[in-house]
Amino acid sequence: MVAHNKYSTVLLLLLLFFSLLVLTSCQPQQETIKIGAVIDLSGAIQYFGQEANQGLHMALEDINKGSKIPFELIIEDSKAQPEQALTAAQKLINVDDVHYLVTFSGASAALAILPLANEQEIIQMELICYVPGCHTKDDYLFCVSGAAHNAPDYMAEDILSLGYETIALIYVQNDLGESMRQRFTEQFTKLGGNVLFEEAFEQEQTDFRTQLLKIPEIDAIVTFTFEEIGHLLQDKNELGIETPVYAFFTVTNPQAKDIAGTGLEGVYTAYPGHIKTNAHKTFAENYAVQHGRNPSIHALKAYDALTLLYKAIETCDYAEDTTCVKEQLEQTQNYEGVSTIITFDECGDLIEETFHREQFVNGSWRILS
Repeated sequence: MVAHNKYSTVLLLLLLFFSLLVLTSCQPQQETIKIGAVIDLSGAIQYFGQEANQGLHMALEDINKGSKIPFELIIEDSKAQPEQALTAAQKLINVDDVHYLVTFSGASAALAILPLANEQEIIQMELICYVPGCHTKDDYLFCVSGAAHNAPDYMAEDILSLGYETIALIYVQNDLGESMRQRFTEQFTKLGGNVLFEEAFEQEQTDFRTQLLKIPEIDAIVTFTFEEIGHLLQDKNELGIETPVYAFFTVTNPQAKDIAGTGLEGVYTAYPGHIKTNAHKTFAENYAVQHGRNPSIHALKAYDALTLLYKAIETCDYAEDTTCVKEQLEQTQNYEGVSTIITFDECGDLIEETFHREQFVNGSWRILS
């Protein structure tokens, strides 16, 4: 009887063991963690989008060397259009079932995606936040850079430090251009500068002769533009106008050099990301090996965005628990990224973005301060 009970117990344990194996094998196993990316690969800021794409893939490669579950990138082209960006985000969320987005498509496109991301509790990592105050602490948006909306403040101070007290301001006629115009003007006049001429231009405009010929005698021309800057500098050069130009950092786009030619010589800009961390040095060396040049701020921010997501996801028990991931991201303090030291405020904005002055001299950009 004892032997019979013993065998029965063993048999029962074996049945339980194999039942657990069957049940476990029937559970859906997560094969990859999907990350969606909505970036401009063919629109107004396509060059920067392509660099962001390179940064994302370098981050993906490094992440998958140590991640327990492989990460997968699904990239959609926004063409820098809000409608296209929203359609791309809807496809990534509803068809590809992603719970995390990395976005870089311009101010209007980022804001077009935000309500959808909030409604479905999708983490949105925006590489360059252009408009300050566009979201709250309840949103699922995190801004890896404040470069765009902080640049006007630095530019105002730096232009005055160069001795340029009177300026003409030319800016693109959209939400971003108006936001930067207002912020720059307030700071510049507060510090004692004078804006003697202001004029907006249509997005994608290619002829700036009318605006340039209206400009009175001033110390410098300040511009907030995107792909149009090459045409503006070309026209200025052909008109023989020698007034110095201080431009928004999109002037570093190689396409601007191709269009402006010698008109780019001597132009100043405020470029973000002055802090050089150890992580930056390693990434820059690897990027140069793969792509033959130094990384732009867009490649750096893309790498940081995906890496921060990875670290937050790894901390949570469930990879798709975006509430947990949001809480982890909110606690980011003094993280040594490849772009800068990252600390998020209560709204998910980068607390501080640093800048340095660069000038185009003898065919290349040089750091001056």
